[in-house]
Amino acid sequence: QAPLETGRPWLVCGNPGSGRSTVLGVLAAQWQLSPVAMVTPESAITPEMLAGVPDGAVVLIDDADLLDPEIADALVGLLPRCRVVVAASTAAAQSTYRGIIAAVTQARTVLALGPSLPQHLAHARSALDPRGTPGRGVLVTARDVTAVQIASP
Repeated sequence: QAPLETGRPWLVCGNPGSGRSTVLGVLAAQWQLSPVAMVTPESAITPEMLAGVPDGAVVLIDDADLLDPEIADALVGLLPRCRVVVAASTAAAQSTYRGIIAAVTQARTVLALGPSLPQHLAHARSALDPRGTPGRGVLVTARDVTAVQIASP
């Protein structure tokens, strides 16, 4: 179990179809008593609206690599005051240099789904399932590497 704390974001990465959106759905159900904001590329959201997200809210960001750059940059401002989980492709986690993905790439808590890992998590490679079953991956924290299987909500 890894706590989601204000100012300590999580990164969920994996290839398309690996279960990133399912993970966010499971997390949204888990925190249903907290204010939860879901941000997707289809969200009709503005930087001004993001500024109104209450302190301590859970902010779940799906397909962050497909967000409008202005929104991706504005989301960075939520990191010090909200509990944030960012889902993006493994490729984006390795190659994005601005916006919310770049800000959380070195997160202490990373859930890597599928058969590949961002380069900075090479030490967790032995826990990976090479079959790449959707929802299967590794949870990497500052202390542990744990193989996981995410169940649908």
